Amino acid sequence: GVCFGIRGCPEDGLAGILSPARTIHDVSIFQNHPETSAREVRALSAAAALHPEATPLLLTLETLPPSHAMPKPLLWRSAIEWLLESPSG
Repeated sequence: GVCFGIRGCPEDGLAGILSPARTIHDVSIFQNHPETSAREVRALSAAAALHPEATPLLLTLETLPPSHAMPKPLLWRSAIEWLLESPSG
């Protein structure tokens, strides 16, 4: 299962439901825009703090990694690579 951040929530899209795989997914179209990056990282960090046992994963449509370092424990993957590598992809 996949848990995506929900837009319009008070916590900048905070994902409140864990997937059975214990992964929190946040999907962003563009990660190299400072405002978008800060918002997505803030939301995923907040979800990760609520669920420290889960892996927080930021997926973007960009194929290059973000130009800035991701704070721990956040991880980044290209959504295209992630979809192609997923068992249901």
